[in-house]
Amino acid sequence: MKKIIALLIICLITTAGVKGTHVKSDIPVKTTSPVITRDKGDNNPLKITVEIIKETGNPYHFKMSILNQTDSVYGFWLMTCSFEDNLKSNTSSIQLYGHDCDSNYPVLIELQPWKVHILEGKIGVYLSSIKQEKNIRLGLILIAKDDYSYSTGGATFEKRDQTKGIIWSEPIKYKW
Repeated sequence: MKKIIALLIICLITTAGVKGTHVKSDIPVKTTSPVITRDKGDNNPLKITVEIIKETGNPYHFKMSILNQTDSVYGFWLMTCSFEDNLKSNTSSIQLYGHDCDSNYPVLIELQPWKVHILEGKIGVYLSSIKQEKNIRLGLILIAKDDYSYSTGGATFEKRDQTKGIIWSEPIKYKW
């Protein structure tokens, strides 16, 4: 019996010491989500990356990741089918393709802080000219949450080509 009591006392002392060590830690640790930081000097609310995901030749399939790099919900408008009309390339060597769809209407994307919205599509590439180009990017023509209402209808979307609100992706890393 004395051995059991002595063993319990030793366990309590060693456990208390370990517990005390963890309590004194001043470093907050989050294990459930990765740490994402904004690039220095980047004041855009969204960060865009583009990746070629299916190498079937022309057309190439791409995935665009749109990250909300703010600490609040960020809203913007896209069309359900013709979202490609809100995309633009910084080169004439890339052509964006649309896709078949039964119903095309504006939808508000409300992106939570530090979350990603994914768009997938196809691009046609003029290989003879693109191989000479560097820093090829796709841009999102931004129609912010407050820039559209159902009462103004499609007028906002029709003015996409005139907007200066383009957020450009990081350069596409792909060997054409």
